[in-house]
Amino acid sequence: MHKLARLKHAPNILNQLKKQFVHEHTTVQLINANGLLAHTCFFGIFLYIDMPMLALVNVVSITIWLTAIILTYKAYIRISVVITTIEIAAHATIATIALGLGSGFHLYLWPAALLMCIIPAQYGKVAFVCLATIIVPLLLLNLYAPYQYPEYEALYEYLHAFNLFSAAVPFIFIASVIRFIYRHNFNNISWQANQDQLTGLINRRRALEIIELARAERQTVCLALGDIDKFKQVNDTLGHAAGDDVLVNIAHFSQVQLKGVGQCCRWGGEEFLFIFIGQSFQRSVDKMEEVCDQLPKKVVIDALQRPITCSFGVTEILPEESTANALARADEFMYHAKRNGRAQVISSLISPTI
Repeated sequence: MHKLARLKHAPNILNQLKKQFVHEHTTVQLINANGLLAHTCFFGIFLYIDMPMLALVNVVSITIWLTAIILTYKAYIRISVVITTIEIAAHATIATIALGLGSGFHLYLWPAALLMCIIPAQYGKVAFVCLATIIVPLLLLNLYAPYQYPEYEALYEYLHAFNLFSAAVPFIFIASVIRFIYRHNFNNISWQANQDQLTGLINRRRALEIIELARAERQTVCLALGDIDKFKQVNDTLGHAAGDDVLVNIAHFSQVQLKGVGQCCRWGGEEFLFIFIGQSFQRSVDKMEEVCDQLPKKVVIDALQRPITCSFGVTEILPEESTANALARADEFMYHAKRNGRAQVISSLISPTI
């Protein structure tokens, strides 16, 4: 029952890979389209300034960019990136040698270098080869290429402005993509560091952070430890997949029950920790009584011939004690609830004699 809940809360690796491919595919195609458009413009410019050899070079370049678009469409992204890298380096070198640095054709190597840092990174050695293909001519051109030729002096102002703008557009776009990838990866790593992958609840590490932050702000913190009754029996009779369904459904039920009041954490195994910040002790106990009462009615496994229940221990963290001490007390109360017949809540502000 509710097997879709697991898919909702647990990260689906296949879907993540598909999304990553779509993002990479789209990025490369946008770069390819920009390259095709730029070289089409170059073809016209070189014909206009009466440089047929450079116009012919651009015919080859246009063919390469069209090929790259087809390769990317067919998912040959690595090959697409390699041939466009070679084209960018070769075209920039030929045009700069023919017209000088003042023409601005070497500027296209900068966004290309930035692109190489992100697109083929997953391909290992290919990434370094592509990057070297861009960086080496960039350095050599800046060191040894002539800056201007007298016969083209009238063209430099307009040609340099055009190339500066055309190179800036992909540079800004690629920088934005890098920022997006950084944020995406940061959020993904943060999610994995803070969430339980099966249930989607916060994990033990994140729960302790939340507790300590609340204590540092001198807020009231109440804790409830819950353990699923006879959970081993579920795994032994129905299998671990059924056990996972129980955990996922209890997690979903707990999140709904605690919304606006507290937080639920996957503490470990079949144990859950409920955190109440800024709530009175009695309010926390009442909420856990409600959870304990409603859980068998809301979480039902069809193949199991008995209701799903949990035993809970509730306590408040006293100002002068450690969090570990309060957790130990909640754990003691929880096991007292189990020894006392299960499916109940045991609570006290201080540790009683049991």
